[in-house]
Amino acid sequence: MRVVTWNLWWRFGPWADRREAILAVLRELAPDVVGLQEVWAVDGGENLAASLARDLGLHWDWSPSPAPERWQRRIGDDTVGVGTAVLSRWPVVERAVLRLPAPAELDDGRLASYARLDAPGHRIPFFTVHLTSGGGSAGAVRREQAAALAGFVAAHRHGTAHPPVVTGDFNARPEAPEVRLL
Repeated sequence: MRVVTWNLWWRFGPWADRREAILAVLRELAPDVVGLQEVWAVDGGENLAASLARDLGLHWDWSPSPAPERWQRRIGDDTVGVGTAVLSRWPVVERAVLRLPAPAELDDGRLASYARLDAPGHRIPFFTVHLTSGGGSAGAVRREQAAALAGFVAAHRHGTAHPPVVTGDFNARPEAPEVRLL
């Protein structure tokens, strides 16, 4: 199984040009499943996950942030949502979303998304996550988020011999306590 995870950097920088580059790279890699973070969707307009899935001939699942306001203030546009998404060669037959814990001053609606994929021969529990970024107290917040993610994975890995696949932007080095917890 070919897996890709990618933080798409939302609508920062030259996002319109980047969309075409993202599509070209995904075409070249031909993944079976993709975990995406910082995916954008415009109210009444394009959802990047949906358009990538359409162009690549993949199934998709989108989990919008319930609290995009901090993101929107950074670009001065309250019509653009942010979230996580899964693109998959196989149909999504079950899904769930976990809003990650964070104190009010750091809470920008980050999520963990679960999609059960109906692959030939077995179903795959697939997850993608976007942990809080930053230094200082953010490390402690990420540890709490990683613990919540571990519980979320445990709750949704049932009914298949296939191990869960967890992707994401952990905003931490591999040796960091929050990553080691996973």
